[in-house]
Amino acid sequence: MPDPQDLTLDRLLTGLPRDAKGRPLIGNVALLRKIGAGGMGAVYLGRQEKLARDVAVKILPFTLLESDPTLESRFVGEARLAASLESEHVVRVFDVGCEHRTHFYVMEFVPGESVGGLLKRHAKEGRPGMTEGAALRVAIGAARGLADAHDRGIVHRDVKPDNILIPEGNIDAAKIADLGLAKPHGGGQTFGTMSGVAMGTPGYMAPEQAEDAKTVGPAADVFAMGATLYTMVTGRPPFAGQSLIAIIRATAGEEPTPVPDTVSSGLRWVIDRCLRKQPSDRFRDGRQLLEALEKVRENPQAMKAPAPRPTPRPAGPIAVSSIPAAAVPRRRIIIAGISGAVVLLFLAVYAFQGRTSRPSDSGESPLSAAPEDPRPSRAEELFAGAAGLEKENRFEEARDQVNAAVALGLDRDKARIALDRLDAAIADGKAGALRADAFASRWEAAQAARTAADARDTEESWKKAMEAGARAREMASDADLPRVAALEAEAKQRAGWARAKTLDADGRAAEALVEAKRAAAEGPDNAELAAWIARTSSSLEAATTLAERKRRFAEASARADAEPDPASALVLWEAALQLADTELDRLHAGERIRALTRQMQDSDRARLYDAAIQEGDAAVAAQDFDRAEKRFRDALALRDGDAVATARLKDLAVQRARRDLADATARLESARNAKDWPGLQRAAEQILAVRPEDPGALTALAEAKQRQFSITPVEKGNRVEVVLDAANGVKLEFVTLKPVQITIFDGAGVSKRVKITKEFAIMTTEVTQEQWNSILGGNRSHFPGARHPVDSVTWYDVQDFLWKLNERLDGWTAALPTDAQWQYACRGGGKGEKYGFGDDETMLGEHAWMSENSQGMAHDVGLKKPNGLGLFDMHGNAWEWCWDAYVELGEIRETTDPAESVWGKDRLLHGGGSNASPADCRTAFRTRNQPHGVLWE
Repeated sequence: MPDPQDLTLDRLLTGLPRDAKGRPLIGNVALLRKIGAGGMGAVYLGRQEKLARDVAVKILPFTLLESDPTLESRFVGEARLAASLESEHVVRVFDVGCEHRTHFYVMEFVPGESVGGLLKRHAKEGRPGMTEGAALRVAIGAARGLADAHDRGIVHRDVKPDNILIPEGNIDAAKIADLGLAKPHGGGQTFGTMSGVAMGTPGYMAPEQAEDAKTVGPAADVFAMGATLYTMVTGRPPFAGQSLIAIIRATAGEEPTPVPDTVSSGLRWVIDRCLRKQPSDRFRDGRQLLEALEKVRENPQAMKAPAPRPTPRPAGPIAVSSIPAAAVPRRRIIIAGISGAVVLLFLAVYAFQGRTSRPSDSGESPLSAAPEDPRPSRAEELFAGAAGLEKENRFEEARDQVNAAVALGLDRDKARIALDRLDAAIADGKAGALRADAFASRWEAAQAARTAADARDTEESWKKAMEAGARAREMASDADLPRVAALEAEAKQRAGWARAKTLDADGRAAEALVEAKRAAAEGPDNAELAAWIARTSSSLEAATTLAERKRRFAEASARADAEPDPASALVLWEAALQLADTELDRLHAGERIRALTRQMQDSDRARLYDAAIQEGDAAVAAQDFDRAEKRFRDALALRDGDAVATARLKDLAVQRARRDLADATARLESARNAKDWPGLQRAAEQILAVRPEDPGALTALAEAKQRQFSITPVEKGNRVEVVLDAANGVKLEFVTLKPVQITIFDGAGVSKRVKITKEFAIMTTEVTQEQWNSILGGNRSHFPGARHPVDSVTWYDVQDFLWKLNERLDGWTAALPTDAQWQYACRGGGKGEKYGFGDDETMLGEHAWMSENSQGMAHDVGLKKPNGLGLFDMHGNAWEWCWDAYVELGEIRETTDPAESVWGKDRLLHGGGSNASPADCRTAFRTRNQPHGVLWE
């Protein structure tokens, strides 16, 4: 496994400069080692030397950015979103930027471990989970961070144990991390919502998030916090399954195994409410959850434990997107080849609308016609750059850049229009900033007034909150109005409710009800106000004379004592308790209620136990082993150590093993026949899990590993052979080339003397379709054929092919050839400048498939004559990708092992295709294509 501190082969860091110690540098941060990776990039430990502090740096893959330019604004938006949270319980963001076409942001580095890491460590030590006290303290810290995020209108969308950090063992200082999926509540699509990126973590994301992650609100984070808290106190996730789909279905349609009775009733109540399937049944947001957790800390038995609830069924199918696992680069180097030369590719194609014109002898790109002088002046470059800054609302920087362009000769009239527009934008921005500052100050005052009113809960304090909201409204933008309106509506409603409470305290219950109902009708939905109205109405109806209350209590308690059914008696005693007027009556009713509750709980547990055993037996008969296991474990949870449930689980394990063994045996043969080597390995491992010494499975496992992993190149003199599929004779062959000093050319007659200082090996043919399928699969070539060169692949596709190949190579690394390496190999030891065999164009047909002899199609590789090094099809048959970005040869300054930065827009192509003219097939002819473009001719 690669050393995480060795960043020399990290593809995300290829274009970064190095400091004196050889460490990659970005944003004045020296990167030390990789500490994490995900679908949207990787995170590195870095050092800010000037500030003498360690930081974490997140970097976005350049391939994602170039394939979807809109990601740039989303990446910056994610960082700004995170930076806007100034909370002690949220990982801080310090900086965001782009250097060397690499997008990054710098975050607070939190030494310590995650809750997920702590739980794994506890599990290895044989003590799963955490103590209730520790879990509650961690949850309160994380809930504070979540509450701060929700107060700013931000939904995290990926709360889980791995995203809660414990700084150096201080569990009270727990922090929410990784806002990679965060979004403004009510906003549009954000950085984490694009195709192929996880929308949360199965087992922790709420049912509504699995169906549509872009529209979820704070209640989704509440669900995830509940699932995380469940995991902390039990040592296992609340929802499990053998696949992602199974986990998400369980989340939507099943109830988790009840939290053990050893956990306080208050914490069980909190977890139960968090894990409700409907968002409206959970805590409203992180702030309300935090309040509940703090009440539990003050009194663990403050709330009543949840009663068992029926298992709901999901309303419909749930969509899930998968995320490909990241490949790991290997060490050392060989330039392998996909296309006629060393590593790879050839391609051919112009996959745009129709087919573009053939490259001309002048060196014009085959993909687009360029102006006579395609390079803009420095003044024009600055002016174009200013337009980009203006789009990012960086108006003052844009104005400075336009002025610089004028100083370099830009037309003043052209610049004046832009400068007038920028000056107006700057003026508007300053006015807007003043208004925004005024609003921020007034909004802060309004929030403070709302907090004070919530604490005092008086009509006067809520009216002050309304007045503060009205002052904030005067400076609010359109985007700010909804939250201001929400604060004013809440304050108005709570003022009416406070007035009702005052009337009720004065014995004017009827008037209080009128005021409370008016407040409920005119304001937002308020479950607590509705409950207060219901209680007050009931009290008003029941409040008669003292004598009447005593008489009614006596009648109610007599009916309750006479009722033989415990459930009915419990209802009657609870009603009698509401009529009790003396302490003695209340104590008597309370004791009867507790006794009946214990009796009911015992009865319910017995009923639930019987139902679990019966449903488990039915599931076994239907071969639904997952359901059976869950119900038997439910029974065991209801009767700890129960012999019947334990025996059922043992029998179930035997039946499951038999079924899995039969299924795995059938899959093993099917995978072998289909040459599905990963599938063969999985089937063999499943068999060995049941039968560790099964000879057939051991043989199949060895065969699968041999076929799909660990290939050792074999060196024979100046030749290197890589066997991909021995059974079908699929292999790669290379020729080793020594260091050399040569002159390279372009199609316009420009030359450059360069030195290649490292030995490398180049493939003897273009990569064929059978070779491509053996490594990566997914062949979509325009000219199908096992021995035909693979075509219609992008430069990025080639990187995927190389990545997979390098995972299997032992001691070598495959890569695309540079411009210099390709020209060196193409010459083949020949003395001519035009072709690898010399300068006689009449001999080209003996060495190449081109427009004059190909009949417009690709042919098997290796049918024409090789060059002096034994390399085939260096001319014609299929265009070949190189590593370099396309730049004019005269602009290349580095003459030792030149490899122009890969961060250029277009990539270099050589060799010509089946429809290329003789001139296009020349060694010196250089052309280009976008890295996501494809070629097939």
